[in-house]
Amino acid sequence: MKNTFKLKSVGIEITWNCNQKCSYCYLACDSGKNSKKQDITLEQLKMTLRKILDAGVRKMYVIGGEPTIHENFYDIVDEINKYKWDRKGICTNGVGLSEKAIKIIEDAFDYVSVSVRGTEKTTTSITGNPESYSKTIATLKKLSSSDIDILVGIDLLPEHFNEFSLVIDSLEKNNITFKNIDIHRIIPIGGANVDNVASLPKYRSLLETIDSISKKSNHSIIFEDCLPLCLVDKKYWKYIHTCMCGTSKVWVDPYGKVRRCACTSGAIGDINTENLEDIWTSKGMEEFHSYEWVDSECKKCKIFDECRGGCPSSRGVKFFDKDIFSDNFKAIK
Repeated sequence: MKNTFKLKSVGIEITWNCNQKCSYCYLACDSGKNSKKQDITLEQLKMTLRKILDAGVRKMYVIGGEPTIHENFYDIVDEINKYKWDRKGICTNGVGLSEKAIKIIEDAFDYVSVSVRGTEKTTTSITGNPESYSKTIATLKKLSSSDIDILVGIDLLPEHFNEFSLVIDSLEKNNITFKNIDIHRIIPIGGANVDNVASLPKYRSLLETIDSISKKSNHSIIFEDCLPLCLVDKKYWKYIHTCMCGTSKVWVDPYGKVRRCACTSGAIGDINTENLEDIWTSKGMEEFHSYEWVDSECKKCKIFDECRGGCPSSRGVKFFDKDIFSDNFKAIK
């Protein structure tokens, strides 16, 4: 396949520190497994922003860890706002945000993604903080009074898939307005392990629940870390969005290392010593963009361009491993 992929967006991990202790965090923030707990420096940020803009990219996304606990968070936002962006967003767990931080987010960003882990009891068991759920909901309620687009990011452990409808009920009960729900798959990297990965029947059951809720409420629900379309009923395809990581988006960590996906362990380049355009067209990325590494069933499939074999991270945290569901792939002809 000829490389026709254009880099359009960059996520900047401004910190690997967090105020929660989620057991399955892909960065293993505050779990004892991530020894590199570093905040990006202002000088590193300035250089990163220049490299992004020099590459012609005008969409960016701030993430952590928990970005709002960076000691220079307000200075970072000021630096970002010195430049013209087509769209900029931030991801937060919503826990412990001051009124000032919420106001800064509302004024500085086009959208905010707020992470939800499940019901109150489940959230406490995952984060280790009995107040995390109530604080996240409180932040969402405050944000709902502004014009900022709210995305609710939900990453449920398999044993908590049955709580999805309860989470939606809670959002509605608290009069939280949101643009859409983004559902994330859990990949065995960082603090997560293979026991945190859902089975195919579990995903199919979740999609059935999503479909039922969507029909009743008209909520926009997106399965962001996509499953291969051949694995699910066609009526669920509208909820599954093609993965953008590595095809239009990359991530830069606090050290300047660039990854094609947040949930991968290997860097594709170093923004300190390379231009972003050169990293995007490097040999490793050309190989990724060729899609010669996909399963034989994918190569025969007539809807491959819509699906591209699903989220590459389910092939493991390294490039081109076998997909965990490969044995179930079947080309659509």
